[in-house]
Amino acid sequence: RPTRKFNNPKLYDDPTDTKLKDKQEKIERVAELNKVRYEPINLEKERLKLLEEAKKKEEAAAEREKIRLEEQARKEEEARLAAEEAERRRIEEERLAEEARLAEEARLAEEARLAEEARLAEEARLADEAKKVCERRSHLIGFVVTNQLRSNYFWTLLKMKCFCTFCHPQLCSIISCLCLPRPWQDS
Repeated sequence: RPTRKFNNPKLYDDPTDTKLKDKQEKIERVAELNKVRYEPINLEKERLKLLEEAKKKEEAAAEREKIRLEEQARKEEEARLAAEEAERRRIEEERLAEEARLAEEARLAEEARLAEEARLAEEARLADEAKKVCERRSHLIGFVVTNQLRSNYFWTLLKMKCFCTFCHPQLCSIISCLCLPRPWQDS
């Protein structure tokens, strides 16, 4: 039975046994010979293996560098495109602002022109009205002082015997009602 066999102390190797020592030495000698015989082959295999690993590492590093450079180039291209877009947008905004400024200037100039035309038209209308008034009456009105006007202001004007109807329209209307020479009055 296996238990009895493996538990039997006679079956274990005895370290002090000379046969066992010879056997171990023989195994070690064969290992040394194999080592000497196969060492160049193993070294070459090891060298090739190391070269292959170095080549793989180099290829991986080159691939990583290539990916890094591609990523950097992509980022630089994106930054360049973003800068171009920002510059284009800035130029467009400046153009629109300039157009708005020119449109505002044109609008203000048009408003000023229309206001000037309206002012000139109003002045022309007032001048026409004054001309019509002056045509109806003489520009200078001479009159005789009547007893109905005694205030100092009117008195000063009346002593001068004349006044401008354009400068004193209210006074003119009052005096024209009161002081126009009538055919039966002596001047």
